[in-house]
Amino acid sequence: MKNCKLCIFGLMMLLTIPAQHVMGDPAGFESRTLATAIQDEKSAANIGDSHFDIMVAKLKASQKKTRFTPSSPEALRLAEQLFTDIFQGKPPATLAPTLTRLNLIMEIVELDASRYLLLMEAHTHRRGRGFYIFPATGTEFEFSNQVLMIPHGFYDYHTGDIGIHLMLEGQFAAAAFNTVHRYGNRKLKGVSSNEIWDMADLFDTFFSAFTKAFVRTHPAGHLIQLHGFSRKKRNTDTGRNSDIIISNGTAYPSQALTALCDCVKIKLPGITRLYPMEINALGGTQNTIGKVMRSMDHPGFIHLEMSLSMRKKMTYDHDIRNRFLSCLEKL
Repeated sequence: MKNCKLCIFGLMMLLTIPAQHVMGDPAGFESRTLATAIQDEKSAANIGDSHFDIMVAKLKASQKKTRFTPSSPEALRLAEQLFTDIFQGKPPATLAPTLTRLNLIMEIVELDASRYLLLMEAHTHRRGRGFYIFPATGTEFEFSNQVLMIPHGFYDYHTGDIGIHLMLEGQFAAAAFNTVHRYGNRKLKGVSSNEIWDMADLFDTFFSAFTKAFVRTHPAGHLIQLHGFSRKKRNTDTGRNSDIIISNGTAYPSQALTALCDCVKIKLPGITRLYPMEINALGGTQNTIGKVMRSMDHPGFIHLEMSLSMRKKMTYDHDIRNRFLSCLEKL
């Protein structure tokens, strides 16, 4: 990417800048130098925490005491520009004004030779806008043309863990995780059951802004959305014995999607099916992220449904994840 060198320079400069200047210090977060934050991560790793555990802890912390509140058109516009700037590799220090206006914080975590930029809401301004991971190592920017999206991390068990594993082990431009339960409105007193908290069902969210920024900066890229399904709830034998269902949200899978499905069939255990040729369910046709991408004439939406047994394999089996990643590399 053109701005890799500039981005790396900006990251190095940030090692001596107080965190409040990187984050915009929204809501009075404790001011620490970036070097201190990185050292804290190293200390955690030294006492036995893996890189995966560090990222999971960050994600879970961003999900605590969070309820969804719709964003204003101005906030969505700012968010789209922020995501665009990050995808383009602009130095984090230049993002501080936007972070402050959106009540977001940014943290850069160093894990061995890799750096990751984390974007999350300030703890006093949590509105269910999501948690985002971006690679902040120059070489990773150069060949990352795919992003991961996990919209139902609370409900589709293990998809959040799978997303973090893949982000750490693969080559992705970013990963987006939901921070509110898709059915969270059912658990809170005083919240109408008509409220929708589903990031795959709403249009005007930070997930939408993230998607639009990805489309504009990665015209030939792919957004892979991870889901889980219950075999018991399927009303056909085909659905009950499927392990993975792959689609692009339409009845017309692309050549690239068909090739991905063929690769997964060969390299992963279980039964993989392509929608709608091999199964007529769970095709993601109403998924708003897919609709946003198609409205912008971008064909890169990939909707991946996994059974619980497959999600467990993807979570705990490094070799299976590697095989899956090898299929994504061919897109």
